[in-house]
Amino acid sequence: MPALPCPHCGKLIEVAASRAGAEAECPHCQLAITVPKLGELRRIDAELSSQPSGTRGLPTSAAGGVANPGTAAGRRFLFVAFVAVAAISAALAAFCLLRYWAITVPGTTESHVQMIEAAYVESPAADLVGEWEEIESYGADIANPYPYQAVAAEKSAWLRKGLLGVAGMLVASLLAGFTVLTGRRS
Repeated sequence: MPALPCPHCGKLIEVAASRAGAEAECPHCQLAITVPKLGELRRIDAELSSQPSGTRGLPTSAAGGVANPGTAAGRRFLFVAFVAVAAISAALAAFCLLRYWAITVPGTTESHVQMIEAAYVESPAADLVGEWEEIESYGADIANPYPYQAVAAEKSAWLRKGLLGVAGMLVASLLAGFTVLTGRRS
């Protein structure tokens, strides 16, 4: 029994030769298809039969062979996809690096220590004894970082994200270039 691919879902449909020139329903998608005339139906069936078993029913190229995913169209698609990923990565990297450069850290550990030392010099002895007793009973560890440390951590996080974006852009660009080079070799 001749077979032809459904124009809607692409699956193979076995059609009786007596149905040539009439309409039939695809058993897979239940849409109506027009069965070609007998000569055309036999030609399509012969063409499908000549294809390798794993590619039966796949679309054929203009030359009559099976369309290969590694063809120029496939490489073009990969190139466009890699360029799009590179562009998105570049935009994200630019945003993250601009955020990194825009953040100013209000101080450093050295300036914080100097500020505390200056405050200790001006503090009365009773306050220092009270602070010492608090450190003795609760410990010197603090639960939250000082504000300048939180800002510095946020700034370094933006730098890490920006560098990851740059790395993603470079990898996608290299893959796009590799796609072009493999297309030229074949």
